[in-house]
Amino acid sequence: MSTPGLSISHVSPSQSNKIPAINSAADILDGALTQQSIIDVSGGADITPSPSTVLPFMCLRLIGVLTASIHLILPASGHLYMVVHAATGGHSVTVRCGGGSTVTLNAGDLRMVFCDGTNVVAPN
Repeated sequence: MSTPGLSISHVSPSQSNKIPAINSAADILDGALTQQSIIDVSGGADITPSPSTVLPFMCLRLIGVLTASIHLILPASGHLYMVVHAATGGHSVTVRCGGGSTVTLNAGDLRMVFCDGTNVVAPN
């Protein structure tokens, strides 16, 4: 078994040496909190990154040159993200997952957003 969000393996009660499993879990959690996924959003088409590109990370940095406003379509699962709109071109990026509410970021914005599997919401 593993955790639902970051897929960190649970330590089995029958494991004789639990230290490697605990250290691995700590490394995955540390990476999620301190590393970022760099997503090239160049162009003017919507972007749907693979779950393996975004789910292991809390921070998503959007880079590239936008030629139009686009949607960043996240996996439909519960996750907290910090999204950094570092792309150039002056266009907005609307973050969504599923078919519910969305959050729009303008160039230079940094926003915390939460995807509940359907809606993307941000604190006021």
